[in-house]
Amino acid sequence: MKRFSSFTRQSFYVRNRAPWGKMLSHAIHQFHENDLFTSAAAMSYFGLLALFPALLLMLVAGNDRLLTANTRRGYNLYHPGAMGWFLGVFGN
Repeated sequence: MKRFSSFTRQSFYVRNRAPWGKMLSHAIHQFHENDLFTSAAAMSYFGLLALFPALLLMLVAGNDRLLTANTRRGYNLYHPGAMGWFLGVFGN
């Protein structure tokens, strides 16, 4: 069986000579002992909570092209005195 030379412990700078299985089982044990399942669940939960506002912000930023001349004319029709404010807030 040919071994890949790029997949050696020296290429990953691993100085521990323990078998891979023992290192993996120790890592899993430490993960469980430090209760990192709760931390991982909390990060996932808050990441999903932050997803909706981020998508909403991208939607608003992407709809910047909707402020065309027709939109401005329609706004001026319903709010004739506020066109200066509208252009100041939303730009030219």
